[in-house]
Amino acid sequence: MSWHRFRIEDSAKALKVSTELQEAFFVLLAAAGKPKDAAIFSRFQSEDGSTEYFFSTKAMEIAGPLAKRFNASPCEAPVRKSTALLIGDQRALDLLKG
Repeated sequence: MSWHRFRIEDSAKALKVSTELQEAFFVLLAAAGKPKDAAIFSRFQSEDGSTEYFFSTKAMEIAGPLAKRFNASPCEAPVRKSTALLIGDQRALDLLKG
């Protein structure tokens, strides 16, 4: 399993998606024992107003169906500089590039 990402073009929809992800992943994360490397990250694109969401490899292991619901596709780990932790352990920031 690898990192996965998906993009939401509309900023209003992205707010709803962020809330939905946080609520659903919180339950899955707790059930999995809160592994420190399971996290969801987000990155706002100011150029076009879209938001990208990234599931770490461990997040995919415990919440793959959630990511697939948004048609997430495999990707590389995102760059730390422009990416925020949406939900998960702060130590998961160490998984990001740079």
